[in-house]
Amino acid sequence: MGYRLEMIKKGYTVRGIVKYALFQVPEFLLFIVAMIIAGRWINIPAWFFWSFIVLLIAKDALLFPFVRRAYDNWDASKACSLIGKKGTVIKPLKPTGYVHVSGELWKAKVSGPGKTIEKGEFIRVEEVKGFCLIVDRSNAPGSKSGE
Repeated sequence: MGYRLEMIKKGYTVRGIVKYALFQVPEFLLFIVAMIIAGRWINIPAWFFWSFIVLLIAKDALLFPFVRRAYDNWDASKACSLIGKKGTVIKPLKPTGYVHVSGELWKAKVSGPGKTIEKGEFIRVEEVKGFCLIVDRSNAPGSKSGE
């Protein structure tokens, strides 16, 4: 139980790890097929084959912490929890651009036609549509900001 709790604290989920591992399967299969084909023309020692397999696994283990977020399931409730949070404009919203909210960079669109918000201004999240935040201008960063 303690090991599972430690994984969750680090942000690792079993589903994310399995998904990442399954995406690595084609790499292993391609390597094995390449070794079989190459083995028809040259003698490949077993130590070379197994050493390369170990290197592939080590590479995947070292890269996982950097890419794990891409393999976690995206939960719609997380996006809905952004409603009401405040952030900062990174790329001017004319009417679309990018904002920084809760420590993440998001594509955003200004609510209402004809509005623009310049870089560095504060915004408040009004709505979430897919992976785009619908925002409006805010006077101050507020306590809910992810800054």
